[in-house]
Amino acid sequence: MVDLKNKKTKPKHPGGRPTKYNQGILDKTADYIANYQKYGDAIPTAQGLTLILDVSDETISNWGKHKNKREFFGLLEKLKRKQHQALVNGGITGDFNSNITKLVLTKHGYSDRQDNTHAGPLGGPIKVEKTCFEFIEPVKLES
Repeated sequence: MVDLKNKKTKPKHPGGRPTKYNQGILDKTADYIANYQKYGDAIPTAQGLTLILDVSDETISNWGKHKNKREFFGLLEKLKRKQHQALVNGGITGDFNSNITKLVLTKHGYSDRQDNTHAGPLGGPIKVEKTCFEFIEPVKLES
């Protein structure tokens, strides 16, 4: 768990609605990451977290970028690692649909590309040799 109580200064708000960010948010986030299946999710996601915390996508993103909320940034990074692990394991075992797994893994840097580049050695042109064949009548051997 991450402890906010040891902070010397409280975050300042520029105005508007006070933030929901507190120790309870960090605790719920850590619990979601550890027990996402308990919340009905096959993999942990930022979207799933927004539902659990009852905040918007933008709020999650802002908390992750805020310099006074480094604990939350660390939890979001852990969520991404846990998601990656769940996707790879589910894809390997066949528990997850392969197309969906492949799609979500693109967010983790994976790609499904084929190299169709045609080139010769060191990227140069392909050397083509022409070969000619001359067809001749077969010779019949007398027995």
